[in-house]
Amino acid sequence: MRFDINLASRPYQDVRVFLLRWGTATGALALFTLVLVGVAFSSWWSSRDVREKAELATREMQQLDRDKATAEALLSRPQNREILERSRFVNSLITRKSFAWTQLFMDLEKIVPPRVRVVSLQPEPGSQEQVALRLLVEGDSRERALDLVRRMEESERFRQPRVKSERRKEESGGVQLEILADYAPARPRGTP
Repeated sequence: MRFDINLASRPYQDVRVFLLRWGTATGALALFTLVLVGVAFSSWWSSRDVREKAELATREMQQLDRDKATAEALLSRPQNREILERSRFVNSLITRKSFAWTQLFMDLEKIVPPRVRVVSLQPEPGSQEQVALRLLVEGDSRERALDLVRRMEESERFRQPRVKSERRKEESGGVQLEILADYAPARPRGTP
């Protein structure tokens, strides 16, 4: 029987295996860190164009805000109020004039049921693509008048039709509805 006894004051340790394992792990970790630093630096470097464009856009927006404030201050002066009111009035006339009445009547002709008639029609300019409409319609029965609202809901031109008020016509036995709806006229060919 044989026993291995080490009587040395400093026993021999095989450090080579320890250094080989931990050195490899440390080297891999250092390499991974360098790759991450490289990726971060390259993304920072490539995004500098975006940062410059964003800063330029911010400066332009600030300049436009200053110009707007200057223009509003100029228009709010008492001597310029009349011009401002006149320009608003002329702009509203232009908006009303550009409304396509013929197109609206053609669209209504397609959806108005029999024995229902439009008594009054009042467009109110909204956004460029939509006009708020206030229609006053009369029908010989409530069902026929509400059929118009259903047809408006199914139409691609009329959006969100809603009945604002309803009134019975005593002399004829019919009904009168006030309908609010948004109208999106068809765009002429060639417009974006």
